[in-house]
Amino acid sequence: PILQFLYFIGGVGNPSTMPVRKNTTLIDTYTSPKRRRVVLCEDEVKVVKGFKRGERVYPEKPVSAVDTVGERKEGKGGMLGKMESQLKAGRFRWLNEKLYTRESGDSSDMFVEEPELFDAYHEGYREQVGKWPVNPLMVITNELKTQGSKGSRTVVADLGCGDGMLAYYLRACPLEVHSFDLVSKAPHITACDIARNVPLPPNSVDFVVISLALMGTNWIDILKEANRILAYDGTLKIAEVTSRFGGNLAPFIELLTVLGFKPQKPNTSNTHFVLFNATKQYAVGETNAKIPRDASGYLAPCIYKKR
Repeated sequence: PILQFLYFIGGVGNPSTMPVRKNTTLIDTYTSPKRRRVVLCEDEVKVVKGFKRGERVYPEKPVSAVDTVGERKEGKGGMLGKMESQLKAGRFRWLNEKLYTRESGDSSDMFVEEPELFDAYHEGYREQVGKWPVNPLMVITNELKTQGSKGSRTVVADLGCGDGMLAYYLRACPLEVHSFDLVSKAPHITACDIARNVPLPPNSVDFVVISLALMGTNWIDILKEANRILAYDGTLKIAEVTSRFGGNLAPFIELLTVLGFKPQKPNTSNTHFVLFNATKQYAVGETNAKIPRDASGYLAPCIYKKR
């Protein structure tokens, strides 16, 4: 699939003369405070100045705020830079463990008390996903773009949206995207607990996206909320870290069935994550299926090893 990348080069020259690959669509440009040109394209380009050759840098934020990406990649050299990097990595691991091993309501309270922790977590998250061969959100984006090309009104709910990049990627498509997370980092994001109170009516959306966001000990409640807002025959799209399944996808697929979904064959072609598509057949509670309370047997928490 076509990926989007950021290409940082020195100077502020004319974008039309910049050495990007042929047949690459130039979407937008932005000049950061350090006068480094940022070029957002619809194809992979090679980074030749300011980064290691061939290093991939994903467009993590809308162009209006992308200068922080360049600042982070420049970083500080020597021992001080290494220590700072280790401190950030340690803080991310600590936050990540907290988010996976407590209920979503407790995580919401934590971010309300210390909003800067949300930024710290997502900085580390972007660093981790940026090392992957493919960003799962870009795969989901390209799949949804084919829906938008049909021209009919389609409603998408992005649960656990982070920086709200799905809505940004799909901004040129005839799709109505609603973005939700514990903290709102942009005007188009609604702050809420996606496991408890997504502010959308029942059966009101065509697609629910949950990309690397089944977090908290009550993550099954996120799937129940997805079922509630999804229209009958609507599609649930999930991306989850491969290691969380312990080599066995069957229990999770069975759980989706119990929750009223009809899962399709999962996409296991990527090394780091698994993609699921499932259509809503029943609302939660319409059948006599017993919904488990203990989520531990279906997905392990995503805990990074200390280094």
